[in-house]
Amino acid sequence: MMRNGRSARSRNPFATVGIFLQAEAHEPIKKKGEALEERVASPIEDLSKEHGVLERLLLIYDKVINDAASGMGFNARAVNGATRIFKDYIGEHHDRCEERYIFPKFREANYIVELIDILQYQHDVAKRLTGEILERTSPGSPMDESGVKRVTGLCCSLVYMYRPHMSREQTVVFPTFYDIVTEGYIKDIKEEMEAEEKKLLGETGFRGLVGRVSEIEKEVGTHDLQQYIPQEMHARR
Repeated sequence: MMRNGRSARSRNPFATVGIFLQAEAHEPIKKKGEALEERVASPIEDLSKEHGVLERLLLIYDKVINDAASGMGFNARAVNGATRIFKDYIGEHHDRCEERYIFPKFREANYIVELIDILQYQHDVAKRLTGEILERTSPGSPMDESGVKRVTGLCCSLVYMYRPHMSREQTVVFPTFYDIVTEGYIKDIKEEMEAEEKKLLGETGFRGLVGRVSEIEKEVGTHDLQQYIPQEMHARR
């Protein structure tokens, strides 16, 4: 039914969410998208996509930190799950690909080397932070008040370091990478990076990984994007 030239659906910015969810679950569409993505996406686009996973993990840390600070309890299981993904996928795959295929080319070209060295050192720091977080949040580990304070501090450090880390890679490293490499090199590393990711993620691939992140988001409450809309804007919908 139309009112004042607009449908009821057009006034609701969330009305199409269900459509997208149905499409996401549609197997032929999913396979078509995966095949096209594999043919078209460049290594830099893949790394940028992986930054999206990283940002979602950082949002989980944000929520757990804020809940603990406000007296709502500390979800050690969610922190452990998020950190396991951080270590296994971001640390052992994403960061390692940058160190193996991206950073050396900047050193060879003697370009932004100081930035590259800092970024690589931050990878090393992240390994130490995630290692301690996993140890302290493993099942059966005691979690008293001092333990919660220590783990939330470690999570804060990870968030504080990796947001500017990502921003420099997205705006400086990734855009200028194509200036210093050949098309053949891009093709070669794309195949190698994809093979490494498939070995790590198995049959479920990247979308399965995102599904694991989504389950943790539901557990801590970061899954609903509406909560990130400013309250005064909600009142105007």
